[in-house]
Amino acid sequence: MLGLMALACALGSTSVYGQAGIVRKVARAEPPAAITERANAGVVTVISGTVSGTFIQIANDLAFVLDDGDRLRILPIIGKGAEQNLRDILVLKGVDLGIVRSDGLEAVRKDPRLSEKAKSLAYVVRLFTDEAHLIAGPEITDVHQLAGKRVNFDLQGSGANFTGRLIFERLGIAVEATNYDQPTSYEMLKRGEIAATFQMSGKPISAVAKLDPASRLHLVEIPFDPSISDLYLPGQFTREDYPNLVSGAPVGTVAVSSVLAVYNWPERSDRYQRVARFVDSFFSKLSEFQKPPRHPKWTEVNLAAEVPGWTRFKAAQDWLARASAGEKSTENTEAKGRATFDRFMASRGSDAVGADKREALFRDFVEWQRRNEH
Repeated sequence: MLGLMALACALGSTSVYGQAGIVRKVARAEPPAAITERANAGVVTVISGTVSGTFIQIANDLAFVLDDGDRLRILPIIGKGAEQNLRDILVLKGVDLGIVRSDGLEAVRKDPRLSEKAKSLAYVVRLFTDEAHLIAGPEITDVHQLAGKRVNFDLQGSGANFTGRLIFERLGIAVEATNYDQPTSYEMLKRGEIAATFQMSGKPISAVAKLDPASRLHLVEIPFDPSISDLYLPGQFTREDYPNLVSGAPVGTVAVSSVLAVYNWPERSDRYQRVARFVDSFFSKLSEFQKPPRHPKWTEVNLAAEVPGWTRFKAAQDWLARASAGEKSTENTEAKGRATFDRFMASRGSDAVGADKREALFRDFVEWQRRNEH
């Protein structure tokens, strides 16, 4: 009864206040300029690759996992490929980050138009390895058989164009190079208009996995030769990667590291702060990328891995330093706690307690210490 009376009084009070004409606060419409500013404040762009490659899938994963309203929004951009992405980071307005390959930096440094600007490139993290896919018809069983024949290297500006030509040059195989997009090259290959097509991307590539075995197209081995060992790593394709193309022993190939690159903005600039916010969110949530439904290549990422010849973006280096210091602090605290706990157990004559029970007691002790720190 008292509860009902209290509710009635509350309702009555509301009615009286309403009749008395008390002005209620009405949310004012946000000015268009403020809406625009707020919407753009947290935007970070990532230039990736073509629709059939791994780069665009990685950029999409970044957007799906990291988007956080107006605080942080990732905008993936379809790019032409790894080499062009390096150039776009340096010269295109509005490009913050790009997925590139470690071997491409040397090409930009050697370009007289960009050699000075190339000093402004840095990296956030080494991502994963991309494998060289050389696909040919049944008549080609060895890469050296392609000498003098037409081989496609994807579009101009793509990583495949740069890496593929360099690998063939170092292997001493002179070919007639073409630059068609990959879907077109597959059709040309089936018609016999080219002898092979070279694609550089993280396995498995969905378009390659979907190739019909009836077409008799297959993966050709690229040997890991000393002439390319300074830039590339050995790799292989297995039946698990491409069940339609690999039926027996693995097919050998070469691989190169993919890198998340960034323009090295001044530390106090707005662009630096945006990328720093991205780094903090990305590094803190890496484990979310390394489980389904994200791309399996994420499992290769090691935040601490370095890229020879590159400089780490300061915000990324600072994050790693803080994480390392935190781990050491935790280890030291636990070591001290363990010593205190052992002394306590010894003083109580509890050395005979079973290992499992002793460890459980220690964890309870650590938790008690944590709660009573302050």
